[in-house]
Amino acid sequence: MIERPHFIFFTNLADFQFELLRKNPPLASALQSLETCLLLVSLNRYPSALASCAMALESAWKAASKKGPEKNDNFAEILGDINATLPKEAPSFDFKNFRILRNNIVHFGYTPKDDDLAAKLIFSIGLPAFFLYIQSHPELHIDFISSLDPDLFDHLNVVIKINGGDATSKNISAVNSSLILRHWIKRSLINETMWQDDALNQHNLSGLIEFEVKEELRKMIHDGWELCEDFRCPVCDQVQLVVQLDSAEIEKGLISATKGHCLNCDLNFQPGGNYLLNYFINRNLGVEEKEKILKNYGVK
Repeated sequence: MIERPHFIFFTNLADFQFELLRKNPPLASALQSLETCLLLVSLNRYPSALASCAMALESAWKAASKKGPEKNDNFAEILGDINATLPKEAPSFDFKNFRILRNNIVHFGYTPKDDDLAAKLIFSIGLPAFFLYIQSHPELHIDFISSLDPDLFDHLNVVIKINGGDATSKNISAVNSSLILRHWIKRSLINETMWQDDALNQHNLSGLIEFEVKEELRKMIHDGWELCEDFRCPVCDQVQLVVQLDSAEIEKGLISATKGHCLNCDLNFQPGGNYLLNYFINRNLGVEEKEKILKNYGVK
């Protein structure tokens, strides 16, 4: 009897795609390697994450091409074949730098200076190539929208989108572009302690203490920061993200944040280069909400 593979993020896949996984043994390896890549991203281990992403691509190719473990194919040829089998209307991926860095990491090692390049190659090449290949190949054809948590799918798409173009023009590094994704992954893996669970479900003394502490912290931040507003956090989905707005941008009629901190999940945005924070604020704010905020500061 074939055991069902265990997945962390592809939670429904073993049940709904078991026959596909059974017929293509390397496919489970590919998906688990991708999960390992995401776990390493959440720990800021980008070179190791890139190596896992490369392993995911190779296993996906093995699953699609029906190649056995005895066949030792050249990685460059594998990447070339992946490009060749993508849909004609899809752009091809320039795997050269991805392959070179992967080889250096696997056969030599890496240093901290490799972090941002590895992150950039993961988000601009590795992940989008993997998703497109798995979704479009007739032997695999996995629907990631129904297989992944919708919030995780959204955060992955945002990071891929940011790194797909010229990320430097957005004043954000590839590493910093994954801040919310990293925080979401780590938070999804942390089980609530017993007192937190009781606090949420029974509104007991611990819950009251937690609420009072958060409110006191909110008051301290509002007193210490100018032009503060509370927004919905992109990680925990609570209106607990306290943000300091840019006064110069407010005068221009624009909503732009300089820093922020979530009282509920501790997502923290340091001052400077907050493209990611502003991306989510402006994506989630409606026209009326923006007008209301501006009106509170005397801007019509």
